[in-house]
Amino acid sequence: MWNIIQKHGELEVDLSDLFVTLSLTAIFGVLWYYLRRGTAMTSRLPPPPPLPPGPRGLPILGYLPFLERDLHRQFANLASLYGPIFKFSLGSQTCIVLTSPSLYREMVRDKDKVFANHVLNISVTISTFGGNDIAFTPYGSAWKKLRKVFAQEVMNNAVLDSLCSLRREEVKKSILYVYQRIGQPIDINHLAYMTSINSMLRMIWGGSLPGEEAEAVNDPQFRKAVADILFLVGKPNVSDVFPALSWLDVQGIEKETRRLTMVFDRMFDSAIEQRKNEMRNNDKGRSGVQENNKEMRKDFLQFLLDSQEGNEDSETSITMAQLKAILMPYELNFAVSHVCQYN
Repeated sequence: MWNIIQKHGELEVDLSDLFVTLSLTAIFGVLWYYLRRGTAMTSRLPPPPPLPPGPRGLPILGYLPFLERDLHRQFANLASLYGPIFKFSLGSQTCIVLTSPSLYREMVRDKDKVFANHVLNISVTISTFGGNDIAFTPYGSAWKKLRKVFAQEVMNNAVLDSLCSLRREEVKKSILYVYQRIGQPIDINHLAYMTSINSMLRMIWGGSLPGEEAEAVNDPQFRKAVADILFLVGKPNVSDVFPALSWLDVQGIEKETRRLTMVFDRMFDSAIEQRKNEMRNNDKGRSGVQENNKEMRKDFLQFLLDSQEGNEDSETSITMAQLKAILMPYELNFAVSHVCQYN
């Protein structure tokens, strides 16, 4: 009797081992099938086009140690060796350089949609509230909406005409500054730069910020923050070249950009809330006062709030993050350059 029970137990153990073996075999068989199927499907895809030629760099660092101060001269020399289009690596990033006007024309005009998207560096991502501006938003419905808002509410002739007096005031201030310093040395480069920044700020706010906000805009520290964030956006960052090291923030650029962006964010929130309160008060039966108020506040903030108010489902409605990104001073540098040509 004991022998029968013992044999029965051994049989159950053997059956359990057999079941585990069959299950593992089935699982590996299914995995092998899908792996082979995926490999076969991948092999049917056309191979990616080859990258253009270019100089070899060092492992990990790429061509970064060999970059010279005069990049335009160095790129011209490399173009004579590798042709009008070549590549090189900066850390883990691959860079393509075009030196031919015909190729550049084809890229920005004929193949604009293909090359419309941009790789955002850390400073741009932070200062544009997640890349929500017209320059760095990926091509698609969001970009088309921003472009439409920018063209209709920011850069059309009626808006530029309404802001002309504000820009002229800033230019007159600069001329007066020069006139008062006849016979003294003047840094024209710095003067022109600050005139551009002041014009941008006046176009944003219209010179009609309330109380503390107006004092803050006129504060030299705020204007220095504008210049600093413009500098940080274009400053080379190790974290952009080596994304794996971004958590270290070796140069402190991410921390400083966040600090400066918070300065603008707090001011935007305060000014937007102040302007919305005025618009709500004007809606309480004082239509005539509202029209007069809008005439006085001909600035980008008013135009953008008008496009946002009551148009949540329209083609020109924008989010608050997009509105703030458009209001960023360096984003309006594009507008300033066109305004100078316009006048």
